[in-house]
Amino acid sequence: MNNRKSILAIGLIVTALFAAFVMMWMRRQGDQHSDVQASAGIIHDTESTSTHLPAFQSARSEKIRCSIEAANVPIHFWGKVIDESGVGVSGVHIGYLIQRAGRMDADDSIADDDSRESLVSSEDGLFSITNVRGTTLSMEDFTKVGYDVNINQQNTFSYFGTPKLFTPSQKEPHIFVMRSINQLLDVRKASQKIRMPWDGRAIHIDLDSCTVSPSGALVLTATRTELTGHFGWNLSLTIDGGDLKEAPTGVAFIAPVDGYVPKWQCGYEPNGKPWQFARDANVYYRQKGKFGRLKLQIYADAGPEDVSVFLETFVNMSGTRNTEGLP
Repeated sequence: MNNRKSILAIGLIVTALFAAFVMMWMRRQGDQHSDVQASAGIIHDTESTSTHLPAFQSARSEKIRCSIEAANVPIHFWGKVIDESGVGVSGVHIGYLIQRAGRMDADDSIADDDSRESLVSSEDGLFSITNVRGTTLSMEDFTKVGYDVNINQQNTFSYFGTPKLFTPSQKEPHIFVMRSINQLLDVRKASQKIRMPWDGRAIHIDLDSCTVSPSGALVLTATRTELTGHFGWNLSLTIDGGDLKEAPTGVAFIAPVDGYVPKWQCGYEPNGKPWQFARDANVYYRQKGKFGRLKLQIYADAGPEDVSVFLETFVNMSGTRNTEGLP
C-alpha cells in the first residue's frame, strides 16, 4: 500500500513538471511571435492605436479643408449691358451662379456650397460682383421687358483651374448685348440646302430669299481633290456689291462697322495638319446699306447627290446691325 502511494506521488510530481514545462515553452513561443510582428510593424498596442489614428484622420481632414479653401479664390467681375447701338441698358435683372469647391461639414463630409444671386444694372448698364469667393462665375439670366439676350455670348468665367482663367478689369468691363424685340422682328431669316459640284462651278444665292438664282448676289465656289485620306478642299464666298467678315464665337451677332473683306474662304490642304472634313461658320456681310449674317454647315466629303452646304441667311431689313433675329 505504501509502495502504491509512493508511485502515485511520483506520477503527480512528473505530470506537474511536464505541465510547467509546456506552459513555459508556449509563453516563449508567444513572446518570439510578438517580437517578429513588432519588428515588421504589424502589431500596435491599444494605447498607440488610440493615440495615432485620430491624429492621422485629423491631419487628412485639415489637408482637404485647406485644399477647398485654396480653390475658393476671390471673385471680382465687372460687366456692362448694352443694346445693338452700344448704349448701356439700365434696369436689367441679372441672375448669376457662384460655383464653389464645396465646404466640409462637422462630420468631415464635403457638401455642395454653390449659391445663386441677382442684381440690377445701373443707369449706364454697368454692374459688378465682388467680395465673394468661389471657382467659377456663370451668368444665367438677363431680363428686361422689351429686350432679349443673345445666347451666343460667353456666360461662364473661370477663376480657378480650367478652362482658361478669367482676368477681370474694372476699366474694361465684359460686354453683354441685349437686343430690342422690335429690332429682332426686322431680321428676315431663310434657309437653303446646297449640293455643291466641288469642281469650281459657282452657285448663286439670292440674299433676301436664300433661293438658288442665276442673278443671286451671293456666290459660293468650291473645289476638292480625290476623296481619299485627308483630301484637300476649299470653299469661298463673295457678294456682288458687298463684303464679308467672319463672326468670332462667344459674341452677340451684332455686325461690326468695319474689318470686312471682298472674299471669305475656308478649307484644308491635302494631308494638312490640322485637318477636318467639315466646318461650321457664321459670316457677317454688308451690302447696299444692309447688314446680314450667313450661317454655314459645310461637309466637304458629301457625294454628288448629297447636301454639302446647309445655309441660313439673316438680313436686317431696317438697316441696323443686329443679325440675330427671333428663334
